[in-house]
Amino acid sequence: MDIITEKQIKKFLVKHYIKDKKDLFYDNMLNRNLNKSIHYNYGKIGDVHYSLEGTPPKGYAMYIRDSRFKLIYYDSIGEIIGKQDKVKINEIEKKVAEEKRKKINNDRKK
Repeated sequence: MDIITEKQIKKFLVKHYIKDKKDLFYDNMLNRNLNKSIHYNYGKIGDVHYSLEGTPPKGYAMYIRDSRFKLIYYDSIGEIIGKQDKVKINEIEKKVAEEKRKKINNDRKK
């Protein structure tokens, strides 16, 4: 399974957005929205949505973590521009590990 970073997600979206625009420098934020899972591991991190800041946003990515570990990239109008299967996002996996540690520590205190 490949491991990527949020910086690489942003780079992919920016590269697609500026491909037809010459001499354009684009350094807007990549926004992240964590959604809780309702099907697997209830209450844990499920899908993660990313958007490349702009009006309207200049690109999107959706990370489907629940059992699939799939990342799908979309352009600003919602067309699929790329897919990655069996991939983990470093920052998200660190957050999941941190939540597991907190739960274990809370269980020990009881």
